[in-house]
Order: sequence, then C-alpha cells, then structure tokens
Amino acid sequence: MSHEYQDQAPLHPFSVQRLLDYGMACGLTASQLLSNSGLSLDACRDPQTILLARQEIQVIRNLVARVGNNVGVGAAVGIGYKATDLGMLGLAMMTSATLRHAVRVGLRYRDLTGRFNIIHLRDEADYCVLTLKCDHLPADIEHFMVGRGLASLATLHSNLLGADEPLFARLVLGFAEKAYSPLLKVHFPCEWVAGTNADHELWIERHWYEQALPNANAVTAALCEQECLRAQQALLDVRGLSGRVRHYIRQNLQSSLSIDQVAGALHMSVRTLRRKLDSEGTCWRELLTRMKMEEAERLLTRSDTSVQEVATRLGYSDRTAFSHAFKQNCDLSPDAFRQLRRLAET
Repeated sequence: MSHEYQDQAPLHPFSVQRLLDYGMACGLTASQLLSNSGLSLDACRDPQTILLARQEIQVIRNLVARVGNNVGVGAAVGIGYKATDLGMLGLAMMTSATLRHAVRVGLRYRDLTGRFNIIHLRDEADYCVLTLKCDHLPADIEHFMVGRGLASLATLHSNLLGADEPLFARLVLGFAEKAYSPLLKVHFPCEWVAGTNADHELWIERHWYEQALPNANAVTAALCEQECLRAQQALLDVRGLSGRVRHYIRQNLQSSLSIDQVAGALHMSVRTLRRKLDSEGTCWRELLTRMKMEEAERLLTRSDTSVQEVATRLGYSDRTAFSHAFKQNCDLSPDAFRQLRRLAET
C-alpha cells in the first residue's frame, strides 16, 4: 500500500474503536495508541468522524510496536468484530436474503469498511472461496492485518448465520504455518493447506452461501442499501485521483468513455493513470462499472425510464447485456430491483 493511498482513503472509525478497546484492555493508554495519528479519543468514539487510512495505520503501528506484529494479535482484535459494528452496512448484510447476498453486499460497499485487505469471491465446484490479498500491505503490520482479516471474516460469517459451529472447510495459507496463532485454530478447525503465493483463501461449502439468513427482510435491506450507496459515494468523491475520475465519469456517462479520454482530460498518460489508481486500490474498469451501476440504480429507483433506455444511456449494446451486468452487481434483475425499491419507499 503506497503512502499516497494511505493519505487519501477516508474511513469510518469503527475499526479504530476496536483497536482502542483491545489496546486499552492490554494496559495501554489512549495517548499511547493515538500517538502521531492526529486523532483524539472523543473523535474516535464519534460515529460521524471520518478519518484517513494513514491514521488507522498509525494506530495499528502504535499497537503492534508494544504488543507485537503477529497474526495472533490481529486475530484477537478481529474476533471482536460484529456485523453491527458496520452500522448501516451491517444491517444491510444482516437483512439480506442469503449469506451469498450478504457477502456480495459487503464487497459492493467495502469502502465503508476500509480497504486494507482486498477480498475477492469466486465459486469453485461445491465451494465458495474468499481470497484475502495482503501482499500490498506494509511489512511492519502485514501479519497483524492478516490475522485481523481472517478472524473478522470467520466471526462475521457465523454472526450473520447465527451459527455456533465452524463454517469453513479449508484455509489456504499465505504464510508459513508456524506464523499462525493457535487462536485461529479455534475459528478454523479445518484443513490447513500451504499456499503457493501470498494470498490467503477461505473455502466454505456452497450450501452455506445459499442458506437464508435469520433476519432476512427485503424491504429493510433495500432501504439500508440506499443509505450505503449514499455514504459510499460521499467517501469516494473525496478520495484522491479516484474521486476525480469518478467525477469525470459522472459528468460524461451519456457518452462513450475510454481510459484514454479520461487520462487526456486529467493531463496524464494512460500508464500513469493506471498506476495511480492501482495505488489507491482500484482500477479504471472497476470505477466505470461502479459508476454505471450507481446511475442505473438511481434511474430505476427515481424515474420511469425503461430498462432498455437505461441500458442505452449507459452504453450497453442491448437490454440483455445490461441486465446481465446489473444482476452480477446487485443479485437482482433490473425489473426486480425497481419493484423492490419502490416497495421499500411506500
């Protein structure tokens, strides 16, 4: 993770609150944990605070400097995470129809949780696989971040399902096995496999992802997602170069956009644009797709524009191509999405 990305990524304070809780339980003071971060204890306890990624990283560095940069410390912090820590995003996930939908909602609005650990979801035969990418992280906090990421994912999955039993079937390791804490054995009493790269993989049997959640409520989930979308837009629009790119895309969605066009408008080469977006944890294709989907959601919710016209406005070749892209992003067809959002507003 580059310093540029650390400086420019705005975050909500829930994870810093967890760091403070853990550090103070270990006997550290708030002053020690917040040293050189520019944060006050009151600001960290205020849910309206927006802090920068570099500030959370400084708090993590203050913590690991005193208790150690290891997977076990990260796991001890991560097991304290709950869906409710995520605020409106947590409620959107809890009220989703299935665990798969909840995870996709979490990934769709991942900017509301911070983007230190990059997570991808894929299907693999009878399994769903979450890949946790961490090799971009600073070495002095990487082990901590891996432990926190793995433990929080395990806890969150169990929390959403209301299940006490272990859910994961396999953990593919990105580090040598001796680097892992016995604490993780409690949450992953499954097959541990040495990986071939720095990525970590969590394998879970597919049937868990198709299971209905106990708090599923379509109307509440739709309302919460609307709020998540607004909150994420507000965060992204102030983020460095990606914020400028988002602004340009928003102003030119009605035209055919290319990365060459955007790079020229921002007075830089395509190569430089790609490199800088990568340093902020995103890419051109992701930004363009997300902006198109945000505009599609707006049009489907707030207007009577036909699905065909929405597809045309956003540059899709036909309604079928747009519907496929929309369903991949939202787990609903455009028509079903419109119906659900209108139901939520009545």
